[in-house]
Amino acid sequence: MAKQLLRLFPPSPTKVELEKLYLEHHGWYQPNQTKPTVVANFLTSLDGRIAISENNNSELHLPKSLTSKEDFRLFLELYAQADCLITHGGYLRALAEKKLGNILQLPKDEEFKDLAAWRQQQGLNPYPDIVIASSSLNFPIHPSIQESGQKIYITTGQESEPNKCEKWQQQGYEILYTGKSKLAEGAPLVAALAERNYQHIYLIAGPKMLHTMVQDQQLDKIYLSSSHQFLGGEVFRTVLDGGLLTQCRLQLNSLFYDEASENNCGQFFSSYECIYN
Repeated sequence: MAKQLLRLFPPSPTKVELEKLYLEHHGWYQPNQTKPTVVANFLTSLDGRIAISENNNSELHLPKSLTSKEDFRLFLELYAQADCLITHGGYLRALAEKKLGNILQLPKDEEFKDLAAWRQQQGLNPYPDIVIASSSLNFPIHPSIQESGQKIYITTGQESEPNKCEKWQQQGYEILYTGKSKLAEGAPLVAALAERNYQHIYLIAGPKMLHTMVQDQQLDKIYLSSSHQFLGGEVFRTVLDGGLLTQCRLQLNSLFYDEASENNCGQFFSSYECIYN
């Protein structure tokens, strides 16, 4: 029997299937948009942790207890709707060191072939292109990116080291200078991607990139998977880093309840529109 969730919002409560929930019914893909849509997705505990340190040192990781196959399926359904991914140099370093799994391409497993077929039906490339945000410009290019034919951009600030920028350019990569310091900023980055005809931008870059997108009023929609557990800890990371000089209200679009997930915890799946004042 297909996995079912309880829809809590919009009312009234009813059972719905997990598969294709975000792909066909509560997704974010709209063909022929006039401006880009920027979407983020996070997995958190109920006390707001997205990563923790078990030894209270600087090494943070996503706890295995927080993950579930249900959340991963919905993550991939959102991924399938993107024509551009934004990640960061830290992720590529962790990927090269095998500390994190590869989420830059759709898995080739039989259970996810419908996502590849859906992209083909929409006229999308097999995989989204990739933007790598980095201030240090120290990261490796994972072989799977080139093997999958994904175009790569590197985004950084105007004060980044010229010799490092030149090194990447000599290898054939386009540098997008989208910040006044060493850091990329949200509004210039989205504008640069719009000029290159990207319409569906998916953030998989963590709290710092989310912060700059919200600060610059560029985030349009956020999806949250909230696992019903406390993680605690003294060293941890939450969804958003840093203070905000802008107000962002979140308007609930959808809310689903999974009574018993793979990790033996209940979880909520929710989506929100971002409204700026």
